[in-house]
Amino acid sequence: MKPIKVATVNFDGKIYDYYYAPMSSSIPYPIHWWVQVRVDIDGGKGRDSLGQCYDVDGHNGISEIVVMYTSTKVTYEIHFYDEDHPDPAIDASYDWTRCHILYHGRDDTYGCEDIESITVEGGTIKFAGTWSNICANGVCVEQTYAMQMWPQHETGERPYSSSVEIYVSNVWDHLMDTVDSNPDMDKNWGYTSWT
Repeated sequence: MKPIKVATVNFDGKIYDYYYAPMSSSIPYPIHWWVQVRVDIDGGKGRDSLGQCYDVDGHNGISEIVVMYTSTKVTYEIHFYDEDHPDPAIDASYDWTRCHILYHGRDDTYGCEDIESITVEGGTIKFAGTWSNICANGVCVEQTYAMQMWPQHETGERPYSSSVEIYVSNVWDHLMDTVDSNPDMDKNWGYTSWT
């Protein structure tokens, strides 16, 4: 998959880039929209929607989406060029540890390739260790982009629909959901056509 930028839109003071990625397949449960916080791709300094500070290099865009499926189940393996810790001092050692010790052999062009996955089955999207939502004692909250300590890799489910949007960078380490946990931040919208 190679995304093609088709438009940049300024809406309500926020910038949105729209991408299109043509694909050929007849998979069940197609997911068309992949939404990423813009600074995750372009880099920059600022505050997320909870006021937490970040200073990231960027270059963390989606490099490819690998799809594995049967007639009833689809697994989307999403490859990102890198993931940036919101503190640049921590990020350098984090990249080295991930690429040279934990995940030896991953592409280290921009830091260290990140690979996350979700599965859709029976009308349900399953986030196995990739969910940005935290639930404890009956209270659920979304983690936001610049979690300074290590974000919690939760597991959860959301209903599937053909118009679903997956927010792939709710948190800097690419925890995701169908809910946008950073509504105050600019986004890149990627569209994949499964025809």
